[in-house]
Amino acid sequence: LRNLAGPPIVVPMILEGEATLKDGRVVFKASAADAGRRLRLRISGQHDPATGAGRAKVGTHRLDFGAGAAAPERLFPFLGTTVSEVSGGIEAAGEVTWDDGRLASDLKLLIEDLSLSAGGVRLERLNSVLVLDHPWPPTTPPGQEASVALIDVGLPLTDSLLVFGLEPGPRLKIERAETRLARSEEHT
Repeated sequence: LRNLAGPPIVVPMILEGEATLKDGRVVFKASAADAGRRLRLRISGQHDPATGAGRAKVGTHRLDFGAGAAAPERLFPFLGTTVSEVSGGIEAAGEVTWDDGRLASDLKLLIEDLSLSAGGVRLERLNSVLVLDHPWPPTTPPGQEASVALIDVGLPLTDSLLVFGLEPGPRLKIERAETRLARSEEHT
């Protein structure tokens, strides 16, 4: 599979799979991986051609970043040089459904000890389990939580807890933020 848009979201991937027709439904199972097998995806599900409805279980293997591991821009070219000094890991699993042209999901994205620099901001040890209710463009229900050990925007904010939702647009709506600044606690 290759994304011909530029720059592509993800590197070309090798797709292997099988599909059979059972009781009028297409039942499928597949896996995809980049050439170096660092980015690996598995998918299984069914589709009803008569109604256009279907569902698939989707999952990735854990993807680690950092010394001796994958560089994010080599797997996700659209990132270009916008992120650097990346470490930590991500993994996703859940279900995607479609019906009458509508796409929905119950995907969980594990973000574990993710650290990175982007746009003059340094994040260290970001941890979360995000629930994506729409896979692309991604959205989440409100109430998602993330903890971040350090957010450095020129002024270091430590021990942060963010409660938020990702809305269509995409638009990040921060519902609550707690952080420490110079040994004092700030709430917004």
